[in-house]
Amino acid sequence: MWRSLVAHLTEGQAAAVVVRCHIGICQTGSMPQWKDYQEQSATLVRQFGFNAETDVVVKGSQASHDVDGLVTYSHAGLDLMWIVE
Repeated sequence: MWRSLVAHLTEGQAAAVVVRCHIGICQTGSMPQWKDYQEQSATLVRQFGFNAETDVVVKGSQASHDVDGLVTYSHAGLDLMWIVE
């Protein structure tokens, strides 16, 4: 996922992504560390213009699925979706 996100960035922007990912992992309030990281990751993805949601129920053809993260965006006229676990 990150490779295709970073592929569209300048070298400086890509470096900022790496730095933020490494230094931005910290627990705030009473939120578990993994949940805080999940929310920080969604915030980072949003900063690049994507739509990001966490803890989403996605309805499939035969069942519903609880996913940790859902990223949606449009590229070249296509509506695309990444499911992040």
